[in-house]
Amino acid sequence: MEQKISIVDLNQKAESYLAQGKLKEADATCNEVLAKIEDLALIFNTKGRIVAAMGNLELAEDYYQKAIAINPDFSPAHFNLGNLYSQQKQWNLATASYDKAIKLNPDDSWYYQKLGRALMELKEWKEAVNVYHIAIEINPNISIYYNNLGQALAKLKKWDEAVITYQKAIDIDPNNSWYYKNYWEALLKTNKWHEIAATYQQALEKNPDAYWYYYQLGYILHKQGLIDEAIAYYQKAKDFQSALALVHKDLGDALLEKRNSDEAIACYIKAIQLQPDLFAAYTKLRAIHRYQLVKLDQNQLNQLINCYQEAIKMKPEFSEHYLNLANILTQQGKIKEASSYYQKVLSTKLTRNRPEFVKKYGDFIGSGKPDFLIIGTVKGGTSSLYSYLIKHPSILPAVNKELHFFDLNFHQGIDWYSSQFPEIPKQYNFSTGEATPNYMYSLEAVNKVFNYFPKIKLIAILRNPIERAVSHYYMIKQQGTEKRSFEEVIAKEMKKLSKTTNQSQIINADFLRSIKPKYLSLGFYLYFIQEWMNIFPREQFLILKSEDMYENPAATTKKVFDFLGLPNHQLLDYKHYFSGSYSPINADIYCQLCELFQLHNQKLEEYLGMKFDWK
Repeated sequence: MEQKISIVDLNQKAESYLAQGKLKEADATCNEVLAKIEDLALIFNTKGRIVAAMGNLELAEDYYQKAIAINPDFSPAHFNLGNLYSQQKQWNLATASYDKAIKLNPDDSWYYQKLGRALMELKEWKEAVNVYHIAIEINPNISIYYNNLGQALAKLKKWDEAVITYQKAIDIDPNNSWYYKNYWEALLKTNKWHEIAATYQQALEKNPDAYWYYYQLGYILHKQGLIDEAIAYYQKAKDFQSALALVHKDLGDALLEKRNSDEAIACYIKAIQLQPDLFAAYTKLRAIHRYQLVKLDQNQLNQLINCYQEAIKMKPEFSEHYLNLANILTQQGKIKEASSYYQKVLSTKLTRNRPEFVKKYGDFIGSGKPDFLIIGTVKGGTSSLYSYLIKHPSILPAVNKELHFFDLNFHQGIDWYSSQFPEIPKQYNFSTGEATPNYMYSLEAVNKVFNYFPKIKLIAILRNPIERAVSHYYMIKQQGTEKRSFEEVIAKEMKKLSKTTNQSQIINADFLRSIKPKYLSLGFYLYFIQEWMNIFPREQFLILKSEDMYENPAATTKKVFDFLGLPNHQLLDYKHYFSGSYSPINADIYCQLCELFQLHNQKLEEYLGMKFDWK
């Protein structure tokens, strides 16, 4: 009996050393026990934790297994073994160990918490939800249980339930900013803007120095179109935390919408200086070039060039600074220098995203040419489709999704265009291409593509023209170049269209191109597609329906792979890129638009021999 008490005391002493981080002392104490008795599960379990803390995971696993061999019903050893497997990202083994620990000790809520995290890593969301519910039932006062349950519900897109669960986590621990962030993201999905704003106002009352709450409140007001108020909160967040790149980037977005381009660009530059791989800042600066949101003077261009060159020094493995720098050099007519940077983009992208490919085949850097083009439609899902395609092992991406060569940059020359594709040797069955949805609407693009690539494969993905128009309007409005209401611009465009669409025999692509604005006119797909099919043979086209892709992206991408002569490749997750968030349009206006498009949609179905069933 005295020996058992001594061993228990020594184990507690070892545990105490372990808690203090005194690993050598803890290990020596365990060895002292093991010198007296070699078959005690408790000590082997503690020894395993110590050597795991020392970084020897293989030896730790051996000790846990010894503890289990001595006493198969010793739940802590199974639990710690699960933790070890989790640390090594062996999630299936981790869940099996946690399951065993729970069967032996079903009343420990933390066991369920750890099992839930492993199930989340395995993307078994429903099972994780069930496990977190049990943990909460055992101990309803642990905030992280509610937070993790909210994350699992969010993965299942059960936003309302996630909101309620995150709120409970906040009620228990109102000072945890991470809970507010998760709560905010779930509320965004429900579009409950007033609730979100009220939540953060309450948070600020409790903690008026918390920059995160100012930032989030600024973001919420920004989403509601309250730009001046948003700028004030972003500025307040920046005053508290000037080293956070995202605050500068979002402040830049708001300033750009107010046409304050000098301050906006300064914000983007600061964001990049703080975080040289902040993708969103580079994207916004590219949009300024591409859509000419503001006209940059030479001083601003020089500032950007210096910013990108400094970012390259700090993050040479990143590709976005090379791309933005190449675009400026292109604008300045320095085509050869720009092309070398485009090649650098390709090299860094392939090295980062396809390391095994580069190791096996090389990086194929050189002047290439596209095998396929996604030619349309604007706001039809081309970004999502292209993103899915370039994840295929045999499809190599271009420098950028949209190159706009055949509609805007033809004067740069074919060498400039070719420098933005990897050069693929003929003996390899790989493909590359780009997706510029504006091509579909350009007659010049049709002829130029045919002159250079008469055998190229062409893909168009078409969306309900009404939904496309709404999405297009809100995209332009978000960029800050559209100040009018949706009702105003639609009424103006419908007035122009109705004069001709009531006499459908005289409508054509030239007339549609002449109309401004173009939210509705770009939805008369038939007349633009006819221009392409008058030049290219029908078998070189694949026409897709956007709604089909949104509903079943795996089936849609398989059609494309079949069309390109490639084996199927399914993704674990099909993210919807650049999806907008806006209120439904007026029902009367929707009915008017249905009437406007009905005849032309029918003619499109007849011409292509496929059904769209757009309502």
